[in-house]
Amino acid sequence: MKRSSYFLVSATLSIALHAILILGADSITFRDITRAPSTKPRSMVIRMIDPRDRLANRPNIRRRINEESTRNLADAEKAAAKLKKLFEKEHLSAVPKPKLRLKGLGRDILAPKLPEPEKARAATAPRPKIIEIDANDISPQRLSARTSEAMHSKLARTYIPTKFVPSLLSPGSLSGGIGSTIDIAMRMGALGKRGAFNVGDLADDGLTAQERLNAAARGGFTPMGGIPGLRGIFGADKDPTKQGPIMINGERVMPLDEFVQVTVTLFQGRDGSGYYQAEISPNPRSEQLKDVPKDLLFLIDHSASISAGKLKQFKAGVIEAIEYLNPSDRFNVVSFTDRARPLFPEFMPYNADTKARGQAFVAKLARGGMTDVFGSLAPYVQASNSSGGRDRPLNLFLMTDGNSTVNIYDDDRFIQGIVKKNPGNVSIYSFSAGSRVNRELLDFLGYHNRGFNLHVAKLKQFKGTLVDYISSHSSLIVADLKYQANQKSLERDIFPKRLQHLYRGETLSFFGRFPAGTKEFVFRLQGRDGTGTLRALQFRRSLKECLRGSGELGRTWASQKVFHLIGERTLTSSPEAKGRRTREITKVAEKFGLLVPY
Repeated sequence: MKRSSYFLVSATLSIALHAILILGADSITFRDITRAPSTKPRSMVIRMIDPRDRLANRPNIRRRINEESTRNLADAEKAAAKLKKLFEKEHLSAVPKPKLRLKGLGRDILAPKLPEPEKARAATAPRPKIIEIDANDISPQRLSARTSEAMHSKLARTYIPTKFVPSLLSPGSLSGGIGSTIDIAMRMGALGKRGAFNVGDLADDGLTAQERLNAAARGGFTPMGGIPGLRGIFGADKDPTKQGPIMINGERVMPLDEFVQVTVTLFQGRDGSGYYQAEISPNPRSEQLKDVPKDLLFLIDHSASISAGKLKQFKAGVIEAIEYLNPSDRFNVVSFTDRARPLFPEFMPYNADTKARGQAFVAKLARGGMTDVFGSLAPYVQASNSSGGRDRPLNLFLMTDGNSTVNIYDDDRFIQGIVKKNPGNVSIYSFSAGSRVNRELLDFLGYHNRGFNLHVAKLKQFKGTLVDYISSHSSLIVADLKYQANQKSLERDIFPKRLQHLYRGETLSFFGRFPAGTKEFVFRLQGRDGTGTLRALQFRRSLKECLRGSGELGRTWASQKVFHLIGERTLTSSPEAKGRRTREITKVAEKFGLLVPY
C-alpha cells in the first residue's frame, strides 16, 4: 500500500511540474538576431630584442659554448686514443706518401697502357656488427640461470648498402692507407742546335713567372721553390725574412698572422648588400706568445645599501677568483663605502703571501656606511696615467649596485668624468646582481672603458659568474687590439668601435654592414704582445670565400649600433646632439624590432 501511494504522489507532482513549464514557455518570446558573418582578426606578432642580449663576447654565452666544446673535445680525445692504439697495433698509423709517376717521356711513350694505380684511400677499420644470440642455441641450465639479460623476439635483418647505416653493413677487414699517385711531365720547346740547353732555350708561353707558378699550382704540382710566403701585412707572396723590416709610424712591426685566425660570416640580401660578423681567435700556435703582464684591482662596495646576501656573494666570489690570477700579474684589493680603503699602498706581485693577505682582507668586510661610487673609483683610474698607458694594462673589477648616496652624479656626468681620467689602458668590468641596480650606468661605464657590465638576475649566480670570467681571462696575449677597414664606408658601419684585449682561448667579434657591389673585405689588425712588440695582420677575404649566415646578423648589427649610439649620447652635453642621437636610435630600433631598455 505504501509503495502504490508513493508512485501515485510522484506521478501527480511530475505532471503538475511539466504543466507549469509548458505554460511558462508560451509566455517567452524569441527575437531573430541576425549576426554579421564573423571575420577572424588578423594576428600580429611583435618580436622585440633587447640589444644587451646581442652584445658580442658576453661571458655567460662564451662559458656555455666553452663548456660544451670542452666536453665534446674530451669525448673526441678518448675515442681518438682508442683508435690510435688500434691503428698502431695493426701497423696502420703511418701516413701514406704520394707516389710520382713519369708520364709523356722516355720509355713511357712506347710502353703499353698500364692499369691505373689504385686510388688514394685512408686507413679503415671493420664496420660494426649487431651481435645476437639465439635462445635455441643456449642450454636449459643457462636459460634458467639468466638474471639480467633481456630477452627479445627475433628481428628480421635487412641488408642496406649505404654508408649512413654502418651497423647494418657487412664488416670488412682492416686496411692500410694508400697515397695518391701523381703524374708529372715536362713540356719542352725547341732546343736549338747546341748540345746543351738552358732555361732561356725553353719555349716562351707569354706568361710571367708568377702567372706560370699560379698555373702550376692549379694543376696540382708546384715546385718547392714556388711555395707562397706569409700572407698578411707583408703581402700575398713575400717572405718577411728576405726583405727589410715593416714600419708603422716609425715603429718596427712583426707579423700576427701565424697566431690568430679570422673568420667572416655574412648574410647578403637580394640587392647585393648585407651584414657580416668577423671573429678573431687565437690558434694553437698562439701558445708561443708570452702572456702580457697586467695589473688587477678588485673594488668592492660594502656600504649599507648592499644587502647581506649580496655582500656575501661579493666576498665569496673575490676570495675564490684570487686563486686564478696569473703569476705575472700584480693586484690590489680596495673596499669602499663613502671612501676607499686599499689593502696595499700599491699593486703587489701575485704570490702565496699576497694572495693569502688579499683573501683575509676580503673575508673581514662588513656592511655599513654611505656610498660614493665615483669618488672611490676615479682616483684609481686617474693613477694609471703614471704607467704611460702602454706597458701594463689595468683590469678593474667593480662590484657594486651603482647607486651612490653621497657625491651623487647623474649617469652621463659620471661616465664622462671617468672617460676623461682613463689614459686608455684601463678596462672596467662591473659585476652586479638582482633588480636594484643602476644598469645603465654600469653598462656604459664598461662600454666606454674597454670592458662591460656582467649582470646576473639571480644573486646565487654571482659567485660562479665572477670566478668563471676571471679564471678564463688570466692569460692575455695581445693587448690594445685595434682594427681598420680598407674603405671608410665599411669602417663607419663597424661596431663595436673598440675591441677588448685578446685572451688565450677567447674569440672577439665585430659586426658590420656592406653595400651592394662589394667584392671583398680587407681588414688590418694590430696590437702588442707580451714583449711590447707591435704585431699586425692584414686580412683579405672575398665574399665568395666567406661563410654564410642568416638574417639574424642584421639584427645583431643593429643591436651593436643602437648600443653605440646610446653610448655616444651619454658622452655629449648638448641637448641638440642628444636629440639627434635619440631620433637615430628610435629609427634603427623600429626598423629592426629592437627594445631599447634605456
